[in-house]
Amino acid sequence: MPPQNPSKLSAFLCRITRNLSLKKYEKTHAQKRNSQFELSLTELEEVIPAGGDVHKTVEEKELGEAISRFLRSLQREERNIFILRYWYFYPVKKIAAKYSFSESKVKSMLARTRERLKEFLEKEMLA
Repeated sequence: MPPQNPSKLSAFLCRITRNLSLKKYEKTHAQKRNSQFELSLTELEEVIPAGGDVHKTVEEKELGEAISRFLRSLQREERNIFILRYWYFYPVKKIAAKYSFSESKVKSMLARTRERLKEFLEKEMLA
């Protein structure tokens, strides 16, 4: 348990489970560099600012809260597509099939959402 009790234990446990699962996945798929996991994270690298180690924990918490605020501002469909891609690592093809969209529409939606997230985070970090 962290020093402070989490507000939602289920979310805390889900996050731990997800992180452990991702570490296990990385370990078992180390030779496969073109995995869906790697591709999803690569897409987000240009959006999320790199921070120093001095205030890393505080900055990560603030970044997480800022991303949550941004996601709450999106329309439901946009938010769900973004979360499927970058939290659950769904491939674009699977998201397109789920929403009956073309793959190019999903890719453009994700690109526009990433761009808006980048602008949002730049404003948040300057404030």
